[in-house]
Order: sequence, then structure tokens, then C-alpha cells
Amino acid sequence: MEGNDAGILSPVSDSALEQVKKIFNWDTASKPEINKQKKQTQILRFQMAPRDTGSAPVQIAVLTERIKALTEHLKTNHKDYASSRKLQVIVNRRKRMMRYLKRTNPDTYWETVRNLDMKISLVD
Repeated sequence: MEGNDAGILSPVSDSALEQVKKIFNWDTASKPEINKQKKQTQILRFQMAPRDTGSAPVQIAVLTERIKALTEHLKTNHKDYASSRKLQVIVNRRKRMMRYLKRTNPDTYWETVRNLDMKISLVD
């Protein structure tokens, strides 16, 4: 094995790199992969501490992303009554969470509303 460079990586050609980038592009990703990435982005955006995934603003942001995804789904699948019901449940859960946040921490409530570009009539 003296002549074999098994531990050293060979340089990758530019065309191979371009093909890999094309395969792993977000344009070719599935909806669940895209939704998962959007969820992670919202968690990172609203978390108060490095591993915070359960605070009210984070939960509201995640619910908002799910609402957006289900709304897009229902635009093309308007007869999907199970998803329609799920959307209603998620909207009401977010509404309750927003009510709780407004009652306990109004400053965080208004910051969350502003950062998510929510309409005030929907959250009151």
C-alpha cells in the first residue's frame, strides 16, 4: 500500500461539482424538504437561546410556516377536506398562542407580529 494514496482525496472536476450543485439545488427539492428548511429558518430566526424550539415566538413562527404551506397546498387541492380541517386546527392553535403571548409578554407579541408580517385583525 505504499504507492496507494487511499487517504488523500483527489481533486474533483468542475463539471462534477456543477452536477452535484444541480442535483442538490432547492429547485429540485421536494415540498417536504423545502418546508423542513423553512421551518429550520424560522426556528433560527425567532429562538431566544441556541437550542430554543419551544418558546412562544418560535412555536408561532413554525405554525405560521405550516399555515402557509397548507394554504399553498389547498390552492391546488381544494377538495382535500382533511387538510382543510388541519389548517383550521393550526390557525386556531396559533391564535391561542398569540393570545397567550399578548397576555404574558406584550413586547414580544408585537415584535413577533411585526417580524411575521401578520395582520392585526387576525391575531386579536
